[in-house]
Amino acid sequence: MSQTAINASFGLEPIDEAPRRAALAAMAIQKTVSTSEPGGRSLPVKVAIHTSQFVIAYVSGARWADPDAERLSNSMLENLLSQAPWGAIVISPDSEPFLDRRFKLEALDFGATPSAFLVTGHRATGLAVRGTMGRFVGRHHEMELLENRWILASRGHGQVVAVVGDAGVGKSRLVWEFINGSAAQGALRLQASSLALSSATPYLPVVDLLKAYFGIDPEEAEERARERVTARLLKLDRGLTPALPALATLLDFSADGERWDDLDPMARRTRIQDAIKRLLVRQGRERPLLLVFEDAHWIDSESQGVLDALVESLPTACILLLVVYRPEYRHRWADKGYYSQIRVDPLSADDAERLLEGLIGGREAVATLKPLLLERTEGNPFFIEESVRALAETGALVGAPGSYQVVKPGAHIE
Repeated sequence: MSQTAINASFGLEPIDEAPRRAALAAMAIQKTVSTSEPGGRSLPVKVAIHTSQFVIAYVSGARWADPDAERLSNSMLENLLSQAPWGAIVISPDSEPFLDRRFKLEALDFGATPSAFLVTGHRATGLAVRGTMGRFVGRHHEMELLENRWILASRGHGQVVAVVGDAGVGKSRLVWEFINGSAAQGALRLQASSLALSSATPYLPVVDLLKAYFGIDPEEAEERARERVTARLLKLDRGLTPALPALATLLDFSADGERWDDLDPMARRTRIQDAIKRLLVRQGRERPLLLVFEDAHWIDSESQGVLDALVESLPTACILLLVVYRPEYRHRWADKGYYSQIRVDPLSADDAERLLEGLIGGREAVATLKPLLLERTEGNPFFIEESVRALAETGALVGAPGSYQVVKPGAHIE
């Protein structure tokens, strides 16, 4: 830390998704300083993020980090900051693979200096469509089930579908292919995601979903955003007027027209759940809804209450609710007649080979590499894609995606 800068490290202690936490902290800083000065002026702040491997040790009870690696990282950060515009969050190329699935990134060209990326916002879903993403293979039965449930939901027989599987097996890709395919055309699609560190932040994915629905810009003034919410709600149905105080509270507006602060926590929770349920069910009658909640295994208890209330209202609603999670998540919907579960497993050997073939090509030069990659990735499509990407970035593979050649012998590829 200096008079003009703060250097923070994420991951010195073992934590989940350290780069993602760093990016979220940067966005929180950006949001805070934008409103910290009187008269609406913002403080001049820019943030740089770099990801690197460090040797960490504990010596006599004190934490020690490799000073050479630390100097290199600090040099990269200073280089990024020296050329980044004020108000920006800029990340190094080494950080991009860790963040592009969850954040919107914009490539920058700094001329002779290393390339970098601007962080411009969150992604609604944990899937980034980028150059190394392979073709969609397999999952025929899963897609058929989703299409069937959408037909039922669009006809007023609401459905909840659990999409469950381990990290990297393709849950987000399956959902992305479905919601962007022809079967779901005409749906109003809303997506939200929980975060690994959000279980203590009430209603985080619900708030994101509401902001997407009402089209609220993060930089928008509260008064204008409130007018937008009120106008859209009343246009949809004036009978939703009683829901305004609860929605205003979630969106961090003052709750006019009601003694909201006098309500006990249980009463507030009930009114919030009812407001969201009524809004979404009513919107579904106007235009069928396709709702996606990603990473439910990290959901906070208040958002879980909203999901439970919404599930109870589905039988006569025009809503398809997709809840995406890892196996450790638990819910109470399995006995519902309108509940289905899709278990997303690693790809079969044939499908994994087709995916890999599309990524690296069919040249004889890469033939010996394929069995090694298939064995090490065990049919996990994310691992397959990231392995190919890493090999290309390190120079072990050269050429274009789908037509690579091997530079390093397979035995020397780690």
